[in-house]
Amino acid sequence: MSHRKFSIEERKPGSFNHSHHGPNTEIYTYIASAINIGCAMMSHGDGRRALTKIALDSEANAPPGTSFFNKDKAAASQYVDWFIDNLILKFPTVLVDGHIADVDIMGYHPRGTWHGSVKEFFLSNERGGIHFNASRVYDMVAAARNGKDQRFRDFQFAFATMVVHECGAHLLITSIGGGRKDTPKDMIIPGYRQLPDIGESGRVLEMGLFGGCMEYYRCPKQENGQAGVIHQIDSQAIAWKIDPRVINDACQYKFQFPFRRVGGAIDPKTLQSMGRGVRCQRLDEGQRALLASQKPKPDAWLHIRCKVKLGDVRKVPFRPRILLNSTV
Repeated sequence: MSHRKFSIEERKPGSFNHSHHGPNTEIYTYIASAINIGCAMMSHGDGRRALTKIALDSEANAPPGTSFFNKDKAAASQYVDWFIDNLILKFPTVLVDGHIADVDIMGYHPRGTWHGSVKEFFLSNERGGIHFNASRVYDMVAAARNGKDQRFRDFQFAFATMVVHECGAHLLITSIGGGRKDTPKDMIIPGYRQLPDIGESGRVLEMGLFGGCMEYYRCPKQENGQAGVIHQIDSQAIAWKIDPRVINDACQYKFQFPFRRVGGAIDPKTLQSMGRGVRCQRLDEGQRALLASQKPKPDAWLHIRCKVKLGDVRKVPFRPRILLNSTV
């Protein structure tokens, strides 16, 4: 496919009104680029295999009597191929969300049940959208405006991995079997605090594909508005710094999974969170799970989908000041 279509909207803090962003705007251009990188990660052979495992694990941990693939890996793989193809063709509406108060949360997928056949899932407003943290989007825009190109690519990578987390796990599970409000509780990563009845498939996917759970910590040498320093948390709750070259490689669509690390093991308690400016404790997945369990409000979506050239989208990470143009 030589084109991509995206619907990108925004709501300000304290408001429930939506405004629309089309091509030839910074927000549309930069979010479209990050989404495309994330979709390319999922389309990679390793990405497809990781999503297939999520689909099978979801079925295995579902309530008794719930079956979609009958433990058939080939059937799950075929479904994942269909899911990724449709995700690229009909990506859910994006909401640049000023209601997300915690800058440590890059985004989320508001999950709810939906109705209809599987083939209707990507046409259903009930599936919900993907919410991007507005304050972090504005920081990404500022980085591009101020010529901080590496910081801009750091944001591109951060949002791309968030897209993998939200779509490759949460949206995938929402789509399976008519939708499921919560991830099966046994889909967890040791060392992460959870709500007792809600799992975290996104973290499981990150561990399986990226090699660890992605976290961004404040660099004390940088000012506010920074993207943060990328780390992974392993299954023992130990932090590892990611090789910075991984970011620029990904922004050129050169993927190697799991992501390369540099340096030695780090105690996360010695690192500073992006949002709270205090020493980090172990991450609280309960807050993220509660946020994602909000019921979507499909009537609020405008669903204005604008088409842009794929070749132009792929150039954005290294040419952020050339904005995308709509095509017929």
